Amino acid sequence: MLDLKKVKTDAKNKTIYLMNSGGCEFDCSFCSQAKSATSLQDKLSRVTWPEYEEDKVLNALGNKESDYKRICMQVVNTAQVFEELPKTVQKLRKSAPNSKLAMTIRTYQMKDIDAMFKAGADEVGLSIDAVDPSQFSKIKGGNFTHYKNFILEAADKYPAKIATHLIVGMGETEKQMTELIEELNQHKIIIALFAFTPVRGAKLENCNPPDISSYRRVQLALHLIRNKHKYKFTYDDQGRLIDFGYTKEALFELIKGSNVFETSGCSDCNRPYYNERSGAKELYNHPEKIEEDRQKKVFNSIFKYEDFEPAAPGIRGLPVLN
Repeated sequence: MLDLKKVKTDAKNKTIYLMNSGGCEFDCSFCSQAKSATSLQDKLSRVTWPEYEEDKVLNALGNKESDYKRICMQVVNTAQVFEELPKTVQKLRKSAPNSKLAMTIRTYQMKDIDAMFKAGADEVGLSIDAVDPSQFSKIKGGNFTHYKNFILEAADKYPAKIATHLIVGMGETEKQMTELIEELNQHKIIIALFAFTPVRGAKLENCNPPDISSYRRVQLALHLIRNKHKYKFTYDDQGRLIDFGYTKEALFELIKGSNVFETSGCSDCNRPYYNERSGAKELYNHPEKIEEDRQKKVFNSIFKYEDFEPAAPGIRGLPVLN
């Protein structure tokens, strides 16, 4: 899109994705940028991020601004990142004055968030990722409740301008996921949903992604909550969603033609293949609206409950750390 490199894509992106270089101070077990990861440094999830000179990127952003709607920067937390980041935001804002600008960071300091908005950011992302409190401490490090409460505080200070990422398949139950979605939504937090992706070189590289039917149920729950539809969730003894408060037929009529199975969360984010390999037959997040017959087939998969012996309480293939 910026003409820095010729690539073939199945869906035209509406967002420009950027990432800074340098080693991360954190050691998230699922991340290819983690301190202990052996992944190539130009990787994040399944995506390769080629490196370019800063001026070249800034010039391209200015020259091609009419071709995109939003810039999203994934910030690698280097030792001095918050000293330099406000300057980066200012440069991006100057190059693309008419585009929405989002910065995804990890911090426990409100002053860092204040600095992003003061410099010109429109949104700040603070990713929770792992929803189960015990797995959060093992996978990401830190205290789940403390970090969640900090995000809620930031969201109350900056309504509808704080975003978070939630990753299905990291030791949580569907009940834990939907209950957190409800709480975050009450605070007007922008919620982006992803599936756990085993990445070569990360600590959890040999773990399984979540069952796609489980992911679909969470997608549907998020859609109902976000769009203020009436719902009544019922769960089984494993915390799986087994009822949404509608008949199956009425539920499909409610979501028919919607974006329920598309990449969700931040505005104009439709990136494909972040959770799956290119060419995968079944996408966790579709980059664009799907036809009604396809949507019905995807919808029907919501009600496929597999028999399994879970690795731990919750869903199949949990990447549980001891």
